Amino acid sequence: MKPGALLRLETTHACQGVIDGAWWPRSRDIGAELPSLATALTEHLGRVDRVGLDSSAWEELPPRLVIDDRVVHIDSFPVVTTPS
Repeated sequence: MKPGALLRLETTHACQGVIDGAWWPRSRDIGAELPSLATALTEHLGRVDRVGLDSSAWEELPPRLVIDDRVVHIDSFPVVTTPS
């Protein structure tokens, strides 16, 4: 995994509370990695409908995955990091 791999979490106004954490996927295969994350997040935040990911950190990013019998849309963005 490239340093700086990014997962963006954005909640709706209906979601209350705070989530603080990190995610270290074990591979660059989003189909193998995202289902368990989405399932865990659903327990704390409610249904996960959309995920934004760093497009350069994954082998392939399909536009959607079916997770727990629901469609989760995947938005991919190139993340540009600047040297500090």
